[in-house]
Parts: sequence; structure tokens; C-alpha cells
Amino acid sequence: MLFGGTEAVQLASYFEQVEVIRRSIRTSETDNFPSVEDVSPVRPGRGDSPIGPEA
Repeated sequence: MLFGGTEAVQLASYFEQVEVIRRSIRTSETDNFPSVEDVSPVRPGRGDSPIGPEA
């Protein structure tokens, strides 16, 4: 038996393992998702806005 001896134990173990995998994947997605600051070419407060003063 891969997850346990009885059907009830197998189901409980299966859903525990699914939850562990789901959390791991969610953490991985969150850690690899760039923030706005990482992808923005404009850094506020540094005067490098692509929009000129006449805008």
C-alpha cells in the first residue's frame, strides 16, 4: 500500500501529500514572481522618468 493500509488512511495520506505539494508549488511561484520594482525601468525619486518636464 502506497499511502496506507485502509482506504480511509490512504485518502487522508493522499490529501496530506497533495497539500504539501500545493504549498511547495505556491511558494515557488511566489518566490519567482518579480516585483514591480524589479521590472520597472523607472525608479521614482531618482529623476530618470521617461516623461519629460513638458508632459
